[in-house]
Amino acid sequence: MVIIDDAVVLSKTDFKENDRLISLYSKEHGRIAVRFPSVNKPNSKLKAFCEPFTQACYRIYYRRNADIGSGTGGKIISVFAGIRKDYKKTSLALEFCQFAKRLTPEHQPNILKYNLLVESLKEVEAVSQIDSRYFYMYSCAFVLRFMHTAGFGLDKPVLGLSKAFWDKIHNTPLSELSFEGEEQETLDKTRYIVNRFLERYLDKPLQNIHEYNTQKATSQS
Repeated sequence: MVIIDDAVVLSKTDFKENDRLISLYSKEHGRIAVRFPSVNKPNSKLKAFCEPFTQACYRIYYRRNADIGSGTGGKIISVFAGIRKDYKKTSLALEFCQFAKRLTPEHQPNILKYNLLVESLKEVEAVSQIDSRYFYMYSCAFVLRFMHTAGFGLDKPVLGLSKAFWDKIHNTPLSELSFEGEEQETLDKTRYIVNRFLERYLDKPLQNIHEYNTQKATSQS
């Protein structure tokens, strides 16, 4: 059986000598695992399909009763080059992908989650510059929005947060999001809400970009 579906790469892992196993969040099939045979060979033309936060239309072959498909090609939609050129944007995009992987069950598609992930990556790419002091602002906004699509969202503000702030962090495009003055204290409360949620639903901490690169180097050595 062959399926064709739009998807975003959530993670990659080197497998055997030249293969690569990737986790995809797809529009019509949800989170799935796909193996790309021989993609680590120097002359492979499919490496771009296996890089984190690449968005593409994938062609995937499944043998009968197989849980993991084999990637055979497709068409790149976006590699988000504007993100890859910037260290902070890359860190943020990897964080979004980790959230999506760890907070979604396999084989359960949700178009709202897919669209949120894609739009969030586009908005991060559009941000002119990410201030390190407010890096967590984008993470908080993404997690709260993802919670909502997953049915864990809070429809009303908690901990005394204002409705205006709650609407802002849920609905303002990430590329336009900013908080000033007294809103900083409110953002700290929001960070507390997000951390409590993640402590409950994540079995281990997220990797930062240094840990990701170390894992990548180790797996290829």
